Amino acid sequence: GINWYYGFIAEKEGQKPSFLWRPKGMEPPLLAEVFDALILYWLVFKIAREPLAIAAQRAEERGLVNVVFERANVQELPFGDRSFDLVTCRFGVMFFPDPGRALRDMCRVLRPGGRVAMLAWGPMEQPYFTCTIGVALKHLPGVQVPEPARAMFKFGDGRALSAALAAAGFQQAGETMRTVPWVWTDSVQELWAYCQAVTVPFKPLLERIPAAEREAVGREVCAELARYWDGKQVNL
Repeated sequence: GINWYYGFIAEKEGQKPSFLWRPKGMEPPLLAEVFDALILYWLVFKIAREPLAIAAQRAEERGLVNVVFERANVQELPFGDRSFDLVTCRFGVMFFPDPGRALRDMCRVLRPGGRVAMLAWGPMEQPYFTCTIGVALKHLPGVQVPEPARAMFKFGDGRALSAALAAAGFQQAGETMRTVPWVWTDSVQELWAYCQAVTVPFKPLLERIPAAEREAVGREVCAELARYWDGKQVNL
């Protein structure tokens, strides 16, 4: 998915994207490596400053000097009108408190003829969530997925994001659905632990699992995830 995303952007900029596909095990490229002639602003839309420090360190390690890291409010970008040729957002738009407002501000900072490229999650009906949250829901009759969790899939129907872009003022807005592999190189038990730790919007649901059933739920989740285990990794 990331390779396709960077390749799409590079092709639109007249670059050759073939160098983006790196050997297995290597980190994906930073976007700054795609556009060596451009100055890029890498924005963080959360309060935490740690991601900025990590990104800056990685850029320094790779000798990149064409990238600037800033913390900003996506709904009030700290840039003048018509400042950029390209705006990108990778797996962030579905978390915006007010997507319409954010997209309008992205449109504002783009120059005429500029473009926006985004990645958003598809529908919830996919192996990772079916094997984890889906199993938990079976043990919680009558319980619904929390609204913040449902909101993460607001652009999962293949039409909503392009409609939101068009409503925000973008022209020729379009989108495509792609099924991409997600590989977990640790055990299924570790994947279940990871799910419980990082899927914050689902925490209220997971916390409602009765203590007496949690071990059984864990076994069932791991059994479902094991269907995607090839002996070395989980292929979702």
